[in-house]
Amino acid sequence: MYFPLKKIDYCVWVIAGLVFLSALTKIKLLWGILNQQELWAQVLTIGLFVSAVLGFAGLVYLKKWGFYFVYIYLVIATFFFSISVLPFFINFRS
Repeated sequence: MYFPLKKIDYCVWVIAGLVFLSALTKIKLLWGILNQQELWAQVLTIGLFVSAVLGFAGLVYLKKWGFYFVYIYLVIATFFFSISVLPFFINFRS
């Protein structure tokens, strides 16, 4: 295992943890993939979790390509699934 030498390395690990936890909270999407009727929804669901896993692995080992997969994850999660990567502990509903 790689041990970080700089403070920025710890920040990258925090980003990796947020991506992992965000994908883990939406694991029900992956289990229900066969119930989705549209092919594009199945492809986006698989792409969401593949990019999360590869992004997490890349960031843990501090590889540049990990950021590319995290960017893909952010786009798919935000625009197609309305998933927030940052956890909200408060409720915005009144």
